[in-house]
Amino acid sequence: MPIFSNRRLRSMLTELDDRLDSSKKKDLLQRLGHKDSSLALAAEAELSLLWALRKSVEIEIEPTLSGTSRKLEALSPDLFSHAPTVIEITAVSDDGFSGYNNMKRISEKIFHFSNSVRRKFGRYLEITFFNIDYWRDGRFYREIRAEEGFEINDHTKQIIRAWIQNNT
Repeated sequence: MPIFSNRRLRSMLTELDDRLDSSKKKDLLQRLGHKDSSLALAAEAELSLLWALRKSVEIEIEPTLSGTSRKLEALSPDLFSHAPTVIEITAVSDDGFSGYNNMKRISEKIFHFSNSVRRKFGRYLEITFFNIDYWRDGRFYREIRAEEGFEINDHTKQIIRAWIQNNT
């Protein structure tokens, strides 16, 4: 489900043409046309934000900064008057980075087990995962505690079973 029409996306790309190198333009075009809607939407968000910034301030897209090999989305010398601004765009939905797939899989296991204890009980559950937010080397990180190989062990099954039986 796209946000913008193809015509609008092409127009934004054309207006950014003097700021995009060929590899960045190719990357955006590939992601915009990707069959995975989360990748396409993330590319649309990135393109639209870069385009809007370019309309407002001077920007350099994917600048090369000394001392780092990371590719940043943009650098603006005049977004804020007191210092140049590095711009890092996080997509609308970075499911792969957020732990979403692991959270969904774990939730489904818990719902399935709960339904085996009491029919359709899983639909009454809401599962929240613990996360840790921290800064390291000047960057913000969020780690979702959704273990990749999670399996419901016997002890956890006993706890869930007792909780369901005592609350219905």
